[in-house]
Amino acid sequence: MNKGGITQFVIKAIFVIAIIGIIIMSGGIAMLYQPSVQRYITQKALVALSQESEFDITAKDISLTFPLKLVIEDFVITKEDKTIAQGEKIAASIYPPALFNGKIEINYIMLENVAFSTGNTIENTTIEGKIGYLRGVIRSIDLARQRADIRQFSLQESNIAITTKKDNKEEES
Repeated sequence: MNKGGITQFVIKAIFVIAIIGIIIMSGGIAMLYQPSVQRYITQKALVALSQESEFDITAKDISLTFPLKLVIEDFVITKEDKTIAQGEKIAASIYPPALFNGKIEINYIMLENVAFSTGNTIENTTIEGKIGYLRGVIRSIDLARQRADIRQFSLQESNIAITTKKDNKEEES
């Protein structure tokens, strides 16, 4: 093989390897949007989330659409056989470029017809009620500090009661 032949061979090999890599990555990304793959991944994610959070989380339907819009329908969150929350729908659209910087930014989060009761999960505080419709835009979520920058918040057709206990006295807000 002459010098020109080796160079052409190396260029062709790099080109073929790059094309194969792009095809494999595209196939993997496309697989994420297949309903059967989504169900498998989301069920595994719900099991992992349940184990990490002390809550049992179930959902009838979970779907992921491009680009990173997650919809959870007919869900129930329980703790020690007590229902903490149940509802018809949670939808969230996540801003993908922020994930590459290690941040979470939510274009919007929406809740529809969600009933909840925190019971004893928050010390000295009980939050109960029903959310008819909630929509929010949240930026810069810091999970470690438990902080978020809420840019917009809309709440409609909702009834929320917050009860706190101070020195054995109940106060309702």
